[in-house]
Amino acid sequence: MKFRELQNLEDSALKRLSNTNREEIRELRFKFVNGQEKNIRKIRNSRKILARVLTLLHERVLKGEKNNEL
Repeated sequence: MKFRELQNLEDSALKRLSNTNREEIRELRFKFVNGQEKNIRKIRNSRKILARVLTLLHERVLKGEKNNEL
């Protein structure tokens, strides 16, 4: 997913997406170690999506704290 697409999602959807990506990364790692998966790029892409989601969630938390201070 692109960052622009993620920005349109709500926090609850982003949290669900992060959980599913974590599960997908875990499953892909096991498949790769067992020799069932040859394409390591899937792991890298999932990790990038997870990083985008977590970054966006963190930015929203910081923005919320900044609004509370004013």
